[in-house]
Amino acid sequence: MSKEAVWLWYPGDFEIHQGMLQNFKREERGMGWPAYWYIDDCNRNVNFKRHYDLKESTQFTVLAKGTGYVDVNGTKYRLNHAINCDAGATDIQVFVGNVQGLPTIYIVGEIIKSDSGWLASNFVTTLPAGHDILYTDRNQDPNVIEYRTEKVVAKAQQAVDGGVLYDFGRAVNGTVTVKTNGPVTLCYGESETEARDVEMCYYKQSDVTATTKVRKRAFRYVFVPHCQLGDIELTAMHEYIRQIVKFKLNI
Repeated sequence: MSKEAVWLWYPGDFEIHQGMLQNFKREERGMGWPAYWYIDDCNRNVNFKRHYDLKESTQFTVLAKGTGYVDVNGTKYRLNHAINCDAGATDIQVFVGNVQGLPTIYIVGEIIKSDSGWLASNFVTTLPAGHDILYTDRNQDPNVIEYRTEKVVAKAQQAVDGGVLYDFGRAVNGTVTVKTNGPVTLCYGESETEARDVEMCYYKQSDVTATTKVRKRAFRYVFVPHCQLGDIELTAMHEYIRQIVKFKLNI
């Protein structure tokens, strides 16, 4: 971790919590299809702590996703308020609880900040605090996955089986925008065979109009039954997570 401030949480909690959310968004053939195996979730109350030997007085502010307080050498302070510290030995603890999401903190300060060196405890085990290089801004929320978007146009359109098959030429994880004069049915598939199986395809949405909110799905093909080429226009919006790759050259 760099010396710049980042959002901190109990290690592993971010991945566990986001995995849980993803597994409860599953669907199959028009039904919600939550995971049919044991699901973990993140810790709900976390204690962050660190010791400083301050050579000069300083000020810091703790931001958090959740409820809690800051303890400095035994004195309690509120979150989101500036805290002044004198020079000398300083023990800081931040207690955060969140029953709806990931308990996480971000500390703003010149000397005391949420960089490397912080520990996180779930009151059973204490480990170095977790973080992710995608969450370095105080205005972000690690409970929210920040997707980037890319417009994808169908590479081919084919009249088949009394409808139109749209091939986007690649895997898409996202939504489609529909331009149509009347309601249509969208049948999704990772393969052409799956999309064209109107009765048994895993992902299908009926009565879709230009104003319908279309659910995000993974697909390559979309089959629209009971229409002709030119009747409607489909555009996909692919969502993905920005990847940051760091490397070091040894010269």
